[in-house]
Amino acid sequence: MMELKKIGVGELQYLAAYFLQNRNSVENVVADFGEIEKNNGYGTLFLKPKNALFKVFWIYSKDNRIMTVGFGGPNLGLSLNELYSVYTNYNEGFNRYDEEYVYVFYSSKSYKYTVKITSSSKLFEGEQIIDDVQINGIEIVLK
Repeated sequence: MMELKKIGVGELQYLAAYFLQNRNSVENVVADFGEIEKNNGYGTLFLKPKNALFKVFWIYSKDNRIMTVGFGGPNLGLSLNELYSVYTNYNEGFNRYDEEYVYVFYSSKSYKYTVKITSSSKLFEGEQIIDDVQINGIEIVLK
């Protein structure tokens, strides 16, 4: 497993490929990224991350198959502009319960995974970025 110092687009693509390759090996992914701190009993494992870059790291699996991996930290190093430069397709929604915008990015129509982020404020107006924010939380959802 590569030692991550920041999460740029290249690292994000690397992680997505790693999770796809190991999607049937939950225990291997756990071993590479941390130790189980909590199991919610519904398929989500919350890890104590090995890498200080991450403050939170969780894995959701169903039938021992990884479906989603989420992680976050205050200094990931990924900006919205950088993310959007590669993942040029997106869908926007609003979660009324959490009062936040939800953005799901993908690189092409034949995607194998999506990258999901949330924001308390609207980030796009049409196809234009309103504010090039730093991304502090990412979910990689495997197809």
